[in-house]
Amino acid sequence: MSIDLALRPHEARLAAILGPHWRRTFAVFGERTFDAAKGLGVLDTKDAQSDFAQRTRRWIELFGADKVKAISETTKQRIIQALDDGLAEGEGIAKIAKRIRETGRGVIGAARSLVIARTETHSASQAAATESLDVLRLPEVRREWVSSNDARTRETHRSADGQIRGQNEPFDVGDAKLMYPGDPAGPPEETVACRCIAAAVMPD
Repeated sequence: MSIDLALRPHEARLAAILGPHWRRTFAVFGERTFDAAKGLGVLDTKDAQSDFAQRTRRWIELFGADKVKAISETTKQRIIQALDDGLAEGEGIAKIAKRIRETGRGVIGAARSLVIARTETHSASQAAATESLDVLRLPEVRREWVSSNDARTRETHRSADGQIRGQNEPFDVGDAKLMYPGDPAGPPEETVACRCIAAAVMPD
């Protein structure tokens, strides 16, 4: 059996977990934006909420499968590395099989699970904040990149802190152009475990 075939049940389980989680995250962060808009006098948000629901589905359809594949690909590469290491050590089939079992035990370890949870929650939350703001069509609203600015902050994200962009303009983060922190269209080195946010900036 190929590694890809062996990992298919793993991918199906990931999709079953992440899909509902992304939808819940979008709902929570979208509602925050709509509640804030009501406080600004934008009272009728029904059309915006309907548009937002469509955008939620589109985001999951556009990025969901690729995200699951990327997570699975990392697991696949670890298994291949276990094979290579076993061969380099001159190990027999039984020992190499043990290496693979230990590498794939639980498929995803505790530390990596935490990174995935943080990355996927943050990515969906920032996408939801951006999309929900966009559907409200508030005049002249802009967005500011706000970094966490602590010892764990990437230098590229620290440099992006304070950038202000229009609703449909990307932020310059290192060599990447990101529509929001955690943008899944961006490279992993700028999106995995990101803790920055895009804050709405009103004209006044």
